[in-house]
Amino acid sequence: MEEHLRRMLLAGLLGVTIARKAATILDVDRPDTDQADGVVLRAILEAANECLGHFDSRPPGERWCDALMHVLDLASFATELG
Repeated sequence: MEEHLRRMLLAGLLGVTIARKAATILDVDRPDTDQADGVVLRAILEAANECLGHFDSRPPGERWCDALMHVLDLASFATELG
């Protein structure tokens, strides 16, 4: 049971860290956004959309905006954590 809990906590921390990266890429005040950031952001949003699909039966094209909002909410939570 402890190993399972450790893995769940690690997965959660990974999600928070990735959401923070996405929020940094989306920061409109950053002048140095490049193509690599776009690739990373797309991968993050596709993964978020896939994860959301476990709880939302709509097709991916209909839930992408909700996936983005969940990523931004998670990034806000990451900021609260410090």
